[in-house]
Amino acid sequence: MEVDMDIDEEDEVASRQASCASSSSSSSAMDWLETPAYWTGWGTRSLDQGRRVHIIVDTNVLVDPESLEALRSTAAGIVERSPAVSFLFPWTVLAELDGLKKSKDENKRAHARRAMLFVEAVLTRTSGSSMASEDAGHVAYFGQSLQEFKEAAAEFGVRGVRHSNDDLILQCTLQRQRRGDRVALLTGDRNLLIKARACGVPAFRALLAEDVAAVAAMDPAPSSSSAEEARTLPSSSPSSPPPRRQVALTPDQVAEHTGAALGLLEVALSKFVEATFRENFGAQGWRDMVSVPPPWTLTDLLGLAKQHWFSLGVERGDQEALDLVAHVLERQGTSGGAALPKQTFLMFVDKSAGLFDGLLSGREAERAEMGRLRGRVYAG
Repeated sequence: MEVDMDIDEEDEVASRQASCASSSSSSSAMDWLETPAYWTGWGTRSLDQGRRVHIIVDTNVLVDPESLEALRSTAAGIVERSPAVSFLFPWTVLAELDGLKKSKDENKRAHARRAMLFVEAVLTRTSGSSMASEDAGHVAYFGQSLQEFKEAAAEFGVRGVRHSNDDLILQCTLQRQRRGDRVALLTGDRNLLIKARACGVPAFRALLAEDVAAVAAMDPAPSSSSAEEARTLPSSSPSSPPPRRQVALTPDQVAEHTGAALGLLEVALSKFVEATFRENFGAQGWRDMVSVPPPWTLTDLLGLAKQHWFSLGVERGDQEALDLVAHVLERQGTSGGAALPKQTFLMFVDKSAGLFDGLLSGREAERAEMGRLRGRVYAG
């Protein structure tokens, strides 16, 4: 797919775009206050999935300055007039942006960097939000995970055929539709638009409220059985830990266990980051990719993970967990190592253990020690 092509422009679309109401919205920083309100939504699906419309965004929408600005300015206004909307960035789109930022063309590099900053900002805002079903005005942004990308290719791909990036983006769209979601594709590529419509997927060149409302009114595509869906459809937010009885801990024990967990994460993350960079960029070239040379502190590693989340394969759930680790680390520094509040401590332990089940699953020694630490926090 030629991602640097101009967005197709038509007078009719331009005039309808100009007539759309737009509104601005402000997003607050992640709220780490130790209040019950912060924990709302932990382990729940975000928003009302029956009303949600998923809009899959093509690369050319993000790298064209006018289209990106239209996406920024009209998204909030649309959800005020239409059912809940989420925007989904296919894995292929994220990979294309990563490639474009290395282009020899200065304009392409600048457009790609601007697009990646936008994607990073909205994904961070969404992962840090606590979205309840009644929050109908919230615009949510998600990225297709690597696992979802592989599953979509296996389900909709043709064995032995090399697929274009257009096809891979369309496979992401069809994957969401197959799950029973209402979907639409936003693209400036006329050929991809035709392909999508041929597959029964609504596709548009401009983001208009009336189009989104029309998609919302459609009957969703038939979904699989509830048992199959529960097995294959990942939750939009981390799963709740199973009910367990917490061991009564003193403040000193909470502080001790927090420090031990942070130490395990520093060791495991250091090994993971270096091994992943070596694999992706070579035994020598990887050092040119990092702004801070090893040995790394945990603060260094959290910064590298945020800076290189795509290259390191840090998915949305892991980003959320690492954000919590960063919060705990900062709090430990400013509070002189005082014990964390109970809810923060328990969530930190659970999220840290979750990192060893996913992102850091290959670090068996640290994973085993983290399991023993969690056993000292819970009983049963």
